[in-house]
Amino acid sequence: MRAVGFVKARNKNSFRTPVYSNSENEFFLHQLDEHYNIRSFIPTPIAELTVTKIYLSKKIEIGNKAVIVFVGEDKYCKYDTADFAIEEIINYLGELPSQNDTQEITAQAKGIQKIATSDRFVVDSFKVKMYPKKEQITLTFDFPAPEIDKKPISLKSHESHMPAYAAAFENQSRIEMNIELTLKLRANERRSTLKTFNYQFKLGRQVHRSFNQR
Repeated sequence: MRAVGFVKARNKNSFRTPVYSNSENEFFLHQLDEHYNIRSFIPTPIAELTVTKIYLSKKIEIGNKAVIVFVGEDKYCKYDTADFAIEEIINYLGELPSQNDTQEITAQAKGIQKIATSDRFVVDSFKVKMYPKKEQITLTFDFPAPEIDKKPISLKSHESHMPAYAAAFENQSRIEMNIELTLKLRANERRSTLKTFNYQFKLGRQVHRSFNQR
């Protein structure tokens, strides 16, 4: 299934209804869940003449983020899946002249952003601080909890292949690799320090013996 267009409308600075199509060139609309993921595709008898054509190379499946289409002023048009398009749309609305009444549509855009990112599991920051003069390594993690649903998210077996969770597992794997690399570097640093200390200690003893034998 691919996004092939949107339902025409006259008003500017508004979201339009995206239209999908399959290999048989049949038109579909989407049905969403509470996280702006596609729950199902609904066949629609909408006429081709009432659809403004677009092209999005992404293949859209059930469980993916829904496509959003926004038409602004001066032929501005932004469309993509909600998780990729919504931030640019909000930035566009924020840069419009002050005389444009965009408060309502901006609130709608921020509402879509909040819903579309409510099921994300993202590591915002990973910091490693090493203190060479102290035997300590500080690891700092930041795992923001979703603001809408405070209940813990349980990962179902069929969800492990969803793009949102796949990205989270990739981030987690990178973190584990960073920790392993950091510990290896720390071990190498300690070995180097011990070698230097042993060399200086032996050299000091030799100098002390030579001085006593005089």
